[in-house]
Amino acid sequence: MILSQDLIPMNIPLVIPLVIPLVLLFCISTTSSLTCFCTDQYLCPASKCVTDGQCRVFIKKRADSSTQHGYQCIDKDKLFPPERPFNCENSKAVVHRYKHQCCDTGNYCNLNL
Repeated sequence: MILSQDLIPMNIPLVIPLVIPLVLLFCISTTSSLTCFCTDQYLCPASKCVTDGQCRVFIKKRADSSTQHGYQCIDKDKLFPPERPFNCENSKAVVHRYKHQCCDTGNYCNLNL
């Protein structure tokens, strides 16, 4: 008959099973940040912003038919519903004059949209 203590090698300290859950808990509880290009001169004077949410880019058609491009951060608590945020969806009613798109694939990802 094999007992459970026979399965544990004597040279491995019993502390290891306690350390692994703590490391996993630390990895899960940390939040990652995303750096985005930003054109809002008041919120991000250094042309960048940091968020826990997503980066966004928008194109707006002005009354004189010129276009304005904008880049910004959207914090996670502003993304609702989380699986498909309204802030990142285009409205069919205004798509001819305003479009936007979001990303969270890497730092400055909104420069590639």
